[in-house]
Amino acid sequence: MSRHLFIKGYSQIGKSTLLLDCIRDYKKDCGGFLSQRLLDKEGVTMGFRLISIEESSSTSYRCNPTLPNIFLEKTANGWIKNEDVFRTYGVELLKKSKDKTLIVMDEIGGMEIYVPEFKAAVYELLDSNKSCIGILKSQRNYKAMGKEIGSNSDIDNLRDQLALDMVNKFNVEIFDYSIERKSEGIEKMQEFIKASFQRKKRC
Repeated sequence: MSRHLFIKGYSQIGKSTLLLDCIRDYKKDCGGFLSQRLLDKEGVTMGFRLISIEESSSTSYRCNPTLPNIFLEKTANGWIKNEDVFRTYGVELLKKSKDKTLIVMDEIGGMEIYVPEFKAAVYELLDSNKSCIGILKSQRNYKAMGKEIGSNSDIDNLRDQLALDMVNKFNVEIFDYSIERKSEGIEKMQEFIKASFQRKKRC
């Protein structure tokens, strides 16, 4: 079994919800982060914020501009990115995860790829003896979002390199998730999580 497991698939098909459900009984021994979707009262996406796994009871939350650690926010003048959230709070969450059994990263492969401090913290954990599970943003999803929020021209190359490094350097299994493969995805995540905690007990 691979050291790490990451799920990728189309946007809003339940990947993050499924992941949270699978780790629910192990949460106190998990570290990492969740990118929480912020919705207005009509259910329209107005932004995203970074939260710790410890406080992640839901993948979405009612939008409020006073919430901390919003890294992407929709305004009257368009979308505003705040990479400093990853540079400060994101790195802090990953460093605090080093004493946990399982590290959750939901998600990577988006705008945070341009933050060298955050990327280095991700790579350090992937290169450690810790087990990581998470969501990898697909190229299709980022392209769709990029049309609305704007993205740099080199994002595809950076994201492709990230995926290659994950597989070739860090023994990551990337599972292509879809609604049709939901049962398979649940089984794979549950088996991986169980094995991660059993491996911890043997150490």
